[in-house]
Amino acid sequence: MYFYTQINNYRKMKLNRLKVVMAELGISQKALGEKMGVSSASISNLANNRSQPSLQKLFMLADALGVSPCSLINDGQTATRSSQEEQSRSLQNGA
Repeated sequence: MYFYTQINNYRKMKLNRLKVVMAELGISQKALGEKMGVSSASISNLANNRSQPSLQKLFMLADALGVSPCSLINDGQTATRSSQEEQSRSLQNGA
């Protein structure tokens, strides 16, 4: 039941942070589209919440950008995996 609820919640989510993450990483819609094998118009539609990605595309986007899928959806998430790894190491080292 939990999984079903999460999938239904996903369908209502928008990629609120896609533009922000792209800007932080300095990647254009065209470059991201080429990396994923989709058009820049497709990336534009996602970035402007005119369309919603499938779960597969969400993971492809995250992988292409080097971020977690959650960081594309949620506002309070760390953008890059390396930043998340640094935070994790700091916690493990007691810093």
